[in-house]
Amino acid sequence: MGTKQLTELAIRNLKTTGARYKITDGRGDGLLIEVMASGSKFFRIRRIKDGKEHTTTLGKYPELSLADARRMAYQAKMGGGTKRDTASQITFQQACDEYYDAKLSMKSFRTQNRFHNRMAKDVLPTLSTTPMADITSGDVLKAIQPLLDRKAIPSAIRTCGMISSILAFGIARGYCATNYASLLKPGLPVAPKVQHLDAYTTAKALKPFLVALGTSDISLYGKTFLWMSLMTASRPGEIRAASWSDISFEQSKWEFRVPKTGLMQRNPLPQQLVMLLQVLHEVTGHKDFLFASGGKSGHLSDASPMLFVRQISKEAKIEPCTAHGFRSTFRSLAVTEINADPHVCEAQLSHSSMASSGLGRAYARADYYDKRRILMQQWADYIYSL
Repeated sequence: MGTKQLTELAIRNLKTTGARYKITDGRGDGLLIEVMASGSKFFRIRRIKDGKEHTTTLGKYPELSLADARRMAYQAKMGGGTKRDTASQITFQQACDEYYDAKLSMKSFRTQNRFHNRMAKDVLPTLSTTPMADITSGDVLKAIQPLLDRKAIPSAIRTCGMISSILAFGIARGYCATNYASLLKPGLPVAPKVQHLDAYTTAKALKPFLVALGTSDISLYGKTFLWMSLMTASRPGEIRAASWSDISFEQSKWEFRVPKTGLMQRNPLPQQLVMLLQVLHEVTGHKDFLFASGGKSGHLSDASPMLFVRQISKEAKIEPCTAHGFRSTFRSLAVTEINADPHVCEAQLSHSSMASSGLGRAYARADYYDKRRILMQQWADYIYSL
């Protein structure tokens, strides 16, 4: 933590470094300014009491000027307290802003956007001006009651969790003493377990999903992922982790090792899918994974496929199937609708039971690739025709 004589110009010129840092005002009254990783700046007072450091937030710059911050710091030093924004008077809105800067500013855009939308829509209209120290379980319940009234139980539980995180942050900063959201959460209704169809196993059941997928404004990731699931019958985890180094546009082939069986799998890519992947390559071709993301794995999370399925099924006004269900869709309809050889279908599905059998070992040597190349093009033509 550095020390310098603060000025308005010096504060404006403080740069973002990607990490939080503090600059202490050189006047000896405990005033400091903390620059967050996001670039936001907060005035705080630092005190040592009983050998422990205590920090009180005064306000955010430039909403709070340097002159006012110094006046408040001097009042606190003289034992008179501060007239605004003492720890006990920090509002939920102020704590929310500070929590975002400290905890979420370096997270993904999706995480930040979800937080902002939830706060703006459901929480801040009720709690924004309430001092953190005054928030009760009744206040938290009032904020999430509209969600409960709409029977949006999962959203109410998630929103209560967000409020709980901010209150826990406030306790650590000395803004409040009790996390009433945490105390309230066990008393909320239990979210009903969502039941999904295992798979669309008839053309009549599948068609609305395909129509919605073809017209949806879902993200490029979502659209490409779902078409790839449908046209290769691969496991969601295999597609999420698909690498550009495993894709050959020249041979219309995707070759990779199946984690579940340990065998190499050669998947033919229908021409419709090749065209979609070429578009995706313009976006993520410079990265390792087709569906690259900023998470630890470097690719889409395991929750993403189901989110894509839910969005399209909602637009189609049908029950969602499981993300894994497109494999069953292929196995059922390829045999009944385009007279596919079941053995060739099983080779495409790369089932572990087949890998351990004599027939499976034969697939490991020859894997019916030429027949699968013809089959998967016929399958892609079929689902495009529905």
